[in-house]
Amino acid sequence: MLQRIQSLYMLLGALLTGLALWLDRSSSEVTAWISWTGWIIVLLLTINIFLFSNRSLQIKINLLVMMMLLIWIGLRVYDAVSSGGLSPEKDVPVLLPALVSIVLVKLAQSAIKRDENLVKSVDRIR
Repeated sequence: MLQRIQSLYMLLGALLTGLALWLDRSSSEVTAWISWTGWIIVLLLTINIFLFSNRSLQIKINLLVMMMLLIWIGLRVYDAVSSGGLSPEKDVPVLLPALVSIVLVKLAQSAIKRDENLVKSVDRIR
């Protein structure tokens, strides 16, 4: 069911990650890895929206996405530090949407687990 709150969280997370990729204008040897990782995150979140019938797979993919977001942020910070340091006007607008995206994916994760627990409790009653 696409109208669930976790679908909205994952959609917003994908949009914010795409925004962070669009705002990232750095040019170095790490940039290709940063872009590649970011687009995989957007793709996984978009696919995960449509896996609503398999909640256990959604949980696993969300865990993978959270780890990949942390790796993406780490690569972006490494790239900024190695190219002269973090600058608030260049790096904060890129990192902030990614950090908010982590929070949204975590909220989606908890909503999926809540649905899974509800389905298990209803099955026990039958």
